[in-house]
Amino acid sequence: MGLLSDVQEGLTEAFNDDLSDVVIPFSFVVITGESAYNSTTDSYDKVEELGLSRGIFDVINNRLVDGINIKIKDEMVIVNGPDLPAAPFVEPLIDMEIELANTKRYKIVDPGKIMGGDSNVIIYNMQVRKSGDGIKQ
Repeated sequence: MGLLSDVQEGLTEAFNDDLSDVVIPFSFVVITGESAYNSTTDSYDKVEELGLSRGIFDVINNRLVDGINIKIKDEMVIVNGPDLPAAPFVEPLIDMEIELANTKRYKIVDPGKIMGGDSNVIIYNMQVRKSGDGIKQ
């Protein structure tokens, strides 16, 4: 066992036991191009669900809010690397989002990769923003 697997196993254990009351399940989705009309975002979205995951939502420290890259309503989501069905990314024409059971969506603004000793991601500390809060104009 290396450091990478030890950290991921420890986080998985914590998500299942000690932190289970604050861990929130979500769907990991990609929105590409235009397809069905979405009255919430007032746009035509094509949604592809990549799979289920889970994470811990947290607020961002007010000292980090600059109003441009980090907005006051942005949040952080801590996700164990192996819990994601695909690596999150940010791209101009494709929105990666997480969707909660109550259909609330958050766009991934910054994947926040925390790397291990090699090129593997141990944890994602993703910066997310509620869809509709300055995301789609």
